[in-house]
Amino acid sequence: MAALLLGSLLLGACDKPPLPLGFVGGLTGRAADLATSGRDAVLLAVEQINAAGGIGGRPVTLVTADDQHDPLAARDAFQVLRAAQVELTIGPMTSAMAMELVPLANQSSMVLLSPTVTTSALTGLDDRFFRVISSTRE
Repeated sequence: MAALLLGSLLLGACDKPPLPLGFVGGLTGRAADLATSGRDAVLLAVEQINAAGGIGGRPVTLVTADDQHDPLAARDAFQVLRAAQVELTIGPMTSAMAMELVPLANQSSMVLLSPTVTTSALTGLDDRFFRVISSTRE
């Protein structure tokens, strides 16, 4: 009986839908080295999270979008992430692309978390943008 219950619990855990996590950065274009390194770090984190059982038992999938370090391409990349129902995106990787994407994030339910954006223009705002590095002002 206990084995049947354990098997049911394990099968139920397998039915949990994946949790989409976004990454946006200039994988092509002049900032490709920065974005490729950032994407690779996120891929490693996703691999480690899934090896540990996911988040709340849900496996994490990474949805990657290339902003090409271009404002129009960044808007398209954001729409790719929205279509995938991503709620949290790592990136953008440059201040110029953050200035383009933060207003879009504020209009949606997506949170942007950047490891590298330093512009002071996004400091002290009530928005959906978070960074893990000091701004240039600091």
